Amino acid sequence: MAGKALEGGRKKSVDRTGYFFVAPFVIVFFIFNVYPVVRTFYLSFTDYKGFGDAMFTGGTNYLRAGQHRENLERQHRAPTGPGAGAYNRV
Repeated sequence: MAGKALEGGRKKSVDRTGYFFVAPFVIVFFIFNVYPVVRTFYLSFTDYKGFGDAMFTGGTNYLRAGQHRENLERQHRAPTGPGAGAYNRV
């Protein structure tokens, strides 16, 4: 009797009930986790100032960031200044 519908299709409706319990989590997960990551990735390829339309520029933002030697050095430098010792403690 396993796998057969009980009482004219009752098993099918019981199987779908689980989706209603999982749906709120999936919706919230996509709104607060997946959408911001995808949106940020898209905006990294645009010239967007915060207001107005985002103009697609391709990879020029990444090329421009990679061409500035100061930016590359700053990314690979160890933190210095007040509180920097907190990063070096083991």
